[in-house]
Order: sequence, then C-alpha cells, then structure tokens
Amino acid sequence: MKQGTHELLVLVGKCADFAHSSAEEWVYASLSAAQQETIQKNRRPQDRTRRLLARFLLALGVQQLDGTIPQKTLAALTHAPSGQPHLPGTALHISFTHAGEYAACVIGKSTTAPHSTRVGIDIEQVQPLQLEDFQRVFTLAEMQEIRDLSSAQNSQNMQDELIRRWTLKEAILKVQGTGFLADPLELDTTQCPITAIMPTLAWTQKRLGTYWLSIAAESAWTTLRVLMPEDLEAIV
Repeated sequence: MKQGTHELLVLVGKCADFAHSSAEEWVYASLSAAQQETIQKNRRPQDRTRRLLARFLLALGVQQLDGTIPQKTLAALTHAPSGQPHLPGTALHISFTHAGEYAACVIGKSTTAPHSTRVGIDIEQVQPLQLEDFQRVFTLAEMQEIRDLSSAQNSQNMQDELIRRWTLKEAILKVQGTGFLADPLELDTTQCPITAIMPTLAWTQKRLGTYWLSIAAESAWTTLRVLMPEDLEAIV
C-alpha cells in the first residue's frame, strides 16, 4: 500500500499587526452572515479582532495548501454543532486559538484518507496563577508533578509548566472534538514530553516569548510548518 502524507500547516499572527486595518474589515465582510453574527457576540473589540485574525490566517493557509482564494474559504467557513470550525466540501481539518496578543490556526491535510486527521491547537500566556485553582483541570498526580518541577528549579517554572500542560490538554481535547466541554481530568499529562508521536495521537509544543503554543493531531504528521506572516494588511 502506498504510504500517504499528512501535512500540518500552522499560522500565527499578532493582533497588533491586524487590528483596525483594512484586512480586518475585509475578513469580516467576506464571512457568511452566521459567522458575522458569531463575531458580533464578542462585546470587546480585542476579542473580535482575535477571532477575525484566526479566520484570516485560515484563509491564507488554505490558499497555501490548495490554491483556494481566501474569499471562498471565508465565505464557506462554518461551525459544527460541537463548536468546531469546519470547511464543508473539503477534506481539511482545522482548529483555531487566540489569547492575549496572538491568534493562530492549524490546518491538517492528508493525501490518502478521504478525511484528513483531526487537529487541535491552543495558545496561552504564562502568568502568575495558583495551582490549587486548577483542581478541576489537573489530577492530584499532575499537580504533584508540577509542584516537584517548580521546587526543583524555581516558582516561575510552576506557572510555566502549568500553562504548558493546560495548552496541551486543550489541543488534545480539540482533536477529540470536545475541547474543555469534556472532563480534562480524564486526560493524564504526567511525564508528558514537549513532543510525542504515538499511534493514535501526536503533539508538539513551542514557546513564543511568554506564550506556550500546543499543536496536536490524531496521527503522526509527515510535515509540519509553522508560519508567522508579516505585514498582514499588505496581503489583502
């Protein structure tokens, strides 16, 4: 049997490069009425900007992968009943994330399967947090491991490791189609490395300044590209 390829394309953008630009207005105008309504439900302008930027990055990524013009991708974008973003009529799997100054998306494309491997992505900023506030997210074993890592090094490492594992859980749960609607306690991250390849799950994690970015898929990828487009307004 001919072995196919499974490509992941990740695009990350800074909201400051996108906010109040003609690109932001163009993305909103290109979306369906249902997607525009979804955007408008976010009362804070910065939240609307993050979500529009994630969609813009998706349109750029799909154009890179198969040549589809961005307007067509934006007009077709919808959401499944579970809340996951979806592109009808394509074999692409997609996932969005946004936090603080960043928005990002991941696109999965396979050359063999009728439907590409499901993907998930999450980004969060490392900040002072109390581990005890996350008892509904981390098991006792996970919390102890995070404490041990911080005591062995310094207190800042506890926040760093907490956010690293938080984003990993979120990305994997998105692969499973639930996000944090599922019980995160059922997903064990003890002794989890930054990159792992297993038969039914693969992930990798990257630092972007004070942020952790986690990317996951339900099978190993043959290629993974992470792009950070610059001068977003000029691309339109």
